[in-house]
Amino acid sequence: MIIFGTRSTAILLAMINFVCGNCHNPAAQKVIKHVTKFTLFFIPLFPVYIKRSVTCTYCGATAPLTKEQADGYVEFVENAQLESQLDAEFGTETREPKA
Repeated sequence: MIIFGTRSTAILLAMINFVCGNCHNPAAQKVIKHVTKFTLFFIPLFPVYIKRSVTCTYCGATAPLTKEQADGYVEFVENAQLESQLDAEFGTETREPKA
């Protein structure tokens, strides 16, 4: 007997603050990657479906994202974290101004 199926997981990629398109409130938005994998004997083997979405933490509205949009949000958050670490370590006066 062969046991097979699928398993879905949600991976939080980033938390970003901007105005929700549904409730029009500035709130934290969760960028989430949903992955559905084929399983054989309860062991996940390979992804069969991947989608990305953004969810408002205020009203719970969810909107689909493309891979490029999700990657852009993640890159934005990583750059902001890096800048805040540099500011904390070296201070804002030692950094070059942005062009």
